[in-house]
Amino acid sequence: MATVFTHAFVGAAIGAMYACGGKPVEKSEKLPLRFWAVCAIAAALPDFDVAGFHYDIAYGSLLGHRGITHSLLFALLLSFVAAPLACRGWDDFRRRRLTLVPVLFLVAASHGVIDAATNGGFGVAFFAPFENSRYFLLWRPIEVAHIGIRSFLREDGLYVLGNEFINVWVPTAIVTSFVLWLKSVAASLSRGG
Repeated sequence: MATVFTHAFVGAAIGAMYACGGKPVEKSEKLPLRFWAVCAIAAALPDFDVAGFHYDIAYGSLLGHRGITHSLLFALLLSFVAAPLACRGWDDFRRRRLTLVPVLFLVAASHGVIDAATNGGFGVAFFAPFENSRYFLLWRPIEVAHIGIRSFLREDGLYVLGNEFINVWVPTAIVTSFVLWLKSVAASLSRGG
């Protein structure tokens, strides 16, 4: 698995692309902290399945690590639950909730995609519960992280974080910056200037 920090960063980056909407970045609305928290949590939440290790749930089972909580169905269900939480209290709650569902689906689904790009584990059950086959991406540059907080205190923990910085954080920041720039240009052109 990748670290919770990386999953949360990618979730926030996807949220930033949504927050900008069609507006120039400097005129983007300020979304509440709740929105950012929901993006980060929804991106990291699938790893709650590691609790199964404490209950002797087999890694390769449907309920095991990278099983159903990493599936596209789980991402979809999570997006429907998380959308109202993210936009609670907004004036245009009903409209926002509908636009947030696909964004939060991407946020939650990003978790499985990132894990499928790691060089360890059993792969990701993207299509659970309909089938429990595990998949990896063809290109797997991300060093798999050890499970547990203590692993970051070891030398290889720093190596994992550095690997994720190079292979996930930097490309994510570049893509996000490019998308935000494109949205800003498109907004300027649509205003006629």
